[in-house]
Amino acid sequence: MKTINENEKSFTATLLSIANQPKENINGKLFRNASIEFPNINGELVKRQGIIYEKNFSYGMSIGNQYLAVAKRTENGVIITISHLANADVATIEDFGF
Repeated sequence: MKTINENEKSFTATLLSIANQPKENINGKLFRNASIEFPNINGELVKRQGIIYEKNFSYGMSIGNQYLAVAKRTENGVIITISHLANADVATIEDFGF
C-alpha cells in the first residue's frame, strides 16, 4: 500500500465481480459495485466491496485481473474506488540508465 495523503491509500486489488447494472450516485455519476480481494495492512488477504465509475468500466475490465484501487477515509468509514489502470511504479533514473 502506498500512502497518498493522511486520508487516502492506493493499492493493487484483484477484481472478483462487477455488478451487471450501473447505479447513479447523488452527484449524478454512474458507478458499479464490485468485489475485490487484496492484502490488508497486516498482510491478510481480505475481500471487500468497492465501486467502479462507469467511465473506468467503459475501458474494459476483466474478472481476475489486478487493478489500481484507492481507499479514502470518509466521515462514514472507507470508500474504495477501482480504476481500469494496472498499478505500476513511477519510472526511475535507473530504468533508463540516465
